[in-house]
Order: sequence, then C-alpha cells, then structure tokens
Amino acid sequence: MTQSKKVDWGILSTAKINRAVIPAIKNFEYSTLYGIASRDEKKATAYAAEHGFEKSFGSYQKLLDDPNIDAVYISLPNGLHYEWILKALDRGKHVLCEKSITTREDEIREINRVAGEKKLWVMEGFMYRYHPFFQKVLQYARSDRVGEIQNIQISRAAWQRNPQDIRLQPGLGPGVMGDVGCYCLNFCRTIMGFEPLSWDAHVRYNERGVDMEALIRLIFSPQKTAQIFCSFTTNGSFASIIGTNGRLNIVEPFWVREGEREFLYFSDDGQKQERVKVAASKTGHALEIEDFTMAILENRPPYLPLDDSIDNLTILQDVVENGKPLSDAG
Repeated sequence: MTQSKKVDWGILSTAKINRAVIPAIKNFEYSTLYGIASRDEKKATAYAAEHGFEKSFGSYQKLLDDPNIDAVYISLPNGLHYEWILKALDRGKHVLCEKSITTREDEIREINRVAGEKKLWVMEGFMYRYHPFFQKVLQYARSDRVGEIQNIQISRAAWQRNPQDIRLQPGLGPGVMGDVGCYCLNFCRTIMGFEPLSWDAHVRYNERGVDMEALIRLIFSPQKTAQIFCSFTTNGSFASIIGTNGRLNIVEPFWVREGEREFLYFSDDGQKQERVKVAASKTGHALEIEDFTMAILENRPPYLPLDDSIDNLTILQDVVENGKPLSDAG
C-alpha cells in the first residue's frame, strides 16, 4: 500500500504514559511526532528536545490551534478529558484518549454526538485489546476448548501510596475504577461478547471520597457471571475464565509489551493441560497507534468503537456513584 500522507500527532500533557506512546508514533511510517503541549512552556520546550517533537506549545489550546496537527493523544488527568476532547473536536482533530475516557455517561454520549457531527474519530486507548496475547486469550475463550463460558474472575491492583498522586485527587483523578477497574470491566464484557443484564458492587472510599477498592459482580445470564476485584492497596493482576469444557488461567492479562508470554489451559476433565505461548513483535501501544493512524488516513472506523466505551462507562459510573460501602458487606 502506498500512502502520500502522514498523520501529524500532538500530545496534550507530559504524563509518564507518553513514554509508551511516543515510540509508537515515531516508529510508524505513516505518523509524525509533531507537537507536545504543557502548561509550562519551558517544560514543553525541554520535553520536545528530549523526545524529538517538531514543535512545543506552552498551552494545550495553542497546540489545538495549530492547523498542521491531525490527531491528538490526550494523557491529561481523567477529570480534564471531557473538556479537552470537545476542544480538540472543535478544532477538527481526531482524538485518542487515555482511560477512562470520561467520568460520566452523559459526557461520553455528548462526545460521540459531536464526533459524529464533525466526522472525526474518537477512541479510548484500551491498547491491550490490540495485543496478540489478548487476541489469543480471546480465541481460546471462544473456542470449544473452553466451551460455554460460565464464569470470569479477574483482579487488577496497583499500589497508590502517595496521597498527592493525581489518581487520588477528587475531581481530577480517576479513582480505582477509572484507573484499573475500567480494564476489568472491559475484559469481562469483551470475553463474554455481550452486555451484562445487571450488576452490583461494594466500594471502599477514602476520607476524600475517592474509590480505593471495589468488588463487582456482573450477571450476564443466570449461568454466566463475572467477579471483579480492583484495588489501590496492593499490586498484581490475574484472570480465570471458566467454561463447560475447560478453563484459562492468566497472569497479567493486560500485558502489552514486546516478547513472549504464556497463559494456561486446563480441560474440564483434567486430562489436558497446555501452556499457550504468545510472542509479540510490537507493543499494544504501537498496534493501537498504527490502527488509529490508518483509520484517519483510510477514513474508516478504528478497531475499538466509541459505543463500546459508552457501555463500559455506564457500568463504571454506576459502580462509583451507587456501590454499597465495602464496610457494609456482610
């Protein structure tokens, strides 16, 4: 395929997660690492020099006002996503945004409406969905090896010991659900292949009202359920997918790096065991950037539709706002 055009990318903020995205943009032949924006102009200038951006901007709006930029990656705190996604769309930019894309269902529905009206693509960056490791898990989960899926158990935890961390700032930070719980919800919904009929949750909040830990039960049907545990007070990630014919055990189900990884398959009768090895030559972030870039150039939808993010956020918001206090679980 021959392409004469490249997508010029801009990034809003100098967040640590950029380290995974910047090489992906730089190394893809149809994308250009064009602009970086920070509220601190000196910081933006130094960051641009360090990472090889063509231009730097001392405000987010100045970056959006540059007509050369085709797409923006938003790695701002979650509480700022909605504002800057809409501002990016207003300036004609396609948007790839970090999780969780917003904090409210009505916000993401408005983003979807505006993006459709302006014929621009917006996508939430669930990069693990692109990775060969998850693709192989999904293939096994939907095969006769596992059979009819009856239960998914998944946990994801990430220590947040610093009380000043942005994730723990009311109104800005995502809380545990927006930071790691969103992955677990997305995983369960994707593996099952349809939306849950109902759900319930117990949530532990800190003294500032930030969700720190959550236990969630998803009911997809009377015989298809999922349990989620997410926490800011420990580390680690694990998933188990149980079906009528077998089960999968997965350590670090959201692994997105290069290299080789494996998960375990066990038949229901215990007669078959298999270490399923998966090799990846590219990171999940690289595959995500490549797909979103080509979606722009080819004027076709990216792999992950915004409707999927709407469904994910509907559950997430309800858990955060209406979950029963974890201390009341009995």
